[in-house]
Amino acid sequence: MVFALKLFRINIYNSYYSNQVDNNFHLVADETTQQLMDYHRMRLNEYEGGYEIIWLTNKFDEPLQVFQDKIASSTLTFYFILRNPYTINFSLLKPEQGYIYYFSNTNNSDNLHKKAYVAEEDKVPFSTSIHSIGKPFPNAFGIIHVQLANLWEKKPSIEKFPVQYNIKIKARETIWRYHIIDVQERIKSPMKVVIDEDDSYFIYKGTPENKHIHVYESKKALTLSDKPSQKFSLRMISKKTTKKAANTEETLLERLPLPDTHLLENNVEKGGIFYSNIVVYV
Repeated sequence: MVFALKLFRINIYNSYYSNQVDNNFHLVADETTQQLMDYHRMRLNEYEGGYEIIWLTNKFDEPLQVFQDKIASSTLTFYFILRNPYTINFSLLKPEQGYIYYFSNTNNSDNLHKKAYVAEEDKVPFSTSIHSIGKPFPNAFGIIHVQLANLWEKKPSIEKFPVQYNIKIKARETIWRYHIIDVQERIKSPMKVVIDEDDSYFIYKGTPENKHIHVYESKKALTLSDKPSQKFSLRMISKKTTKKAANTEETLLERLPLPDTHLLENNVEKGGIFYSNIVVYV
C-alpha cells in the first residue's frame, strides 16, 4: 500500500475566460527535475485549471519527516509552455526575444509572480536563467522554480497540503473598431453602437473610401472576454417626422459579434496600441 500526498498545486487563471480555469499552458519538468521526481516517486498531474505534484511513499510512520530529511532541500524546475499561440492576443502578455517569464515561490506569496498579475517585472534575460535549467526547451514561455523547503514556514503539516500557488494572467484591453458594411442599403439615418443601454462608449469615425462602410470606434480600450456580461447592439436613429416628434430607434442587430482573438492589430506609430477590428454585414 502506498501513501500519496499532494504537495502543491499551480493554479493557472486567465481573466479572459469567464470560468477562469481554461488552461492554455503546459508544464514540463526539466531533465534534472524529472530524474529527481522519478527517483523519489513524485508525479506531475494535470487537472482543470492547473497542475499538481503528488509524492508517493510507503513510509507510513513519519512521512513528512522522511520528506523533510531527504527531499525538501530540492528545487523543482518546470518549463511553462504556451499550448495555444493565440493566448498572446487575448492576454496581457508580451513575449520578447531573449527574455523569458520567471516564476518562483520565494516571495512568500500565493502568487508565483511579483504583482497581482503576470507583468513585465517577471521577465528575465534567458541567459540569466539558462544555468539553472540546463538544456533549453523549444517554445518555452516561462520557467517555474519551486523550492520544496518553502512549502511551509516552520514545520510541515499534512493539513496544510496541498499548498496552493497561482499564476494569474490578465485579459488584454484593445480599441474595438466595428466596420459596419451596408450591403443591402438598410442604413438610412445615423446609427450608434450600444453597450446594454449606454451609447457613450463608441464614436462614429466616418465612411473611409466606401460610402457603404461605416466605422465605429471605442473611445477607450475595452477588455476582451470569451463571454462578456454586456450586450453589444447596433441601433439606427430614425429622423423626426415633425418638430414635436421624438427620435425613435430601430435595432438593426440585437447582438454584435465579439472580436476575433485570432486577429489583432498593433499600431506601433501610436505607441503600440492594440486594435480589434470586427467586420459586420447588415
